[in-house]
Amino acid sequence: MGIAANALTKLDDDLDSLLAAWRQTLLDNLDDPIIQANFTLLKAGDRQMIEAFLASRSLASPIAPGFIAAVQEALSGLERVAVANEDIKQALLAGGSPATPDELRKRFETFINDRCEGKDAGKLRFVVE
Repeated sequence: MGIAANALTKLDDDLDSLLAAWRQTLLDNLDDPIIQANFTLLKAGDRQMIEAFLASRSLASPIAPGFIAAVQEALSGLERVAVANEDIKQALLAGGSPATPDELRKRFETFINDRCEGKDAGKLRFVVE
């Protein structure tokens, strides 16, 4: 039993070391100014989870799936797309007014699609200014 207990203790220590190294790597990546610029592009709840982790410098146990998704999104290379209110208005009025709901939907969809062209839409975050 002593050999098995020693092996388990060593494995437990190795896992603790691995977790500590992973936590530090995550902290280092999230402390990067380029990555931190992406925080403003996250949903408020996701941003709060990441900021809480950065403030406490420790991981919750168990780690929430929402936290994992928030970190993945923050590290994914988000791209900010600024949209002026006037641009939205112009796009919605492009075919004239009044308009049916379907016409407005199509105009808005065209507006969004134009802004997404040639880019990874999953990484774009529209910010209305």
